[in-house]
Amino acid sequence: MTRVALLFAVVLLAVTQASCIPSCRGNSKAAKYARSLSQERLRQLYFDMEKYANDASTPERGYFVAEGLISPEPFRDIQAARIRPREGNIMLEGCMDEYIYLVFGGLGGQGERTVVLSYPSGKNYAHKSEVLWQE
Repeated sequence: MTRVALLFAVVLLAVTQASCIPSCRGNSKAAKYARSLSQERLRQLYFDMEKYANDASTPERGYFVAEGLISPEPFRDIQAARIRPREGNIMLEGCMDEYIYLVFGGLGGQGERTVVLSYPSGKNYAHKSEVLWQE
């Protein structure tokens, strides 16, 4: 009976911990949140990222919101863990060694302006991506 109880406790603990870990797949809360942003908000977010990427006062490492650093006003409504204008991305969620990003293409006139949602596909650390906005 003791072995059964111990096994049950281990399984219960594993299930409980797994349910507390955020998901970083395409159907996760963070991915759904990104898809819910309006085209106008994504457009404004793009131009705010471009402005901060070119601003000499922007910290080289960006803004680690999850570590308690306050992000600039234009990004405060975004549910993000990290905002890195110089790298052209916003990390929405981090799950161990997998991440959900908004990636900003074409910053500084380097190609087509895009905001892309990038997330793990679940196979060999490959990522899937969806263009959420382009101009």
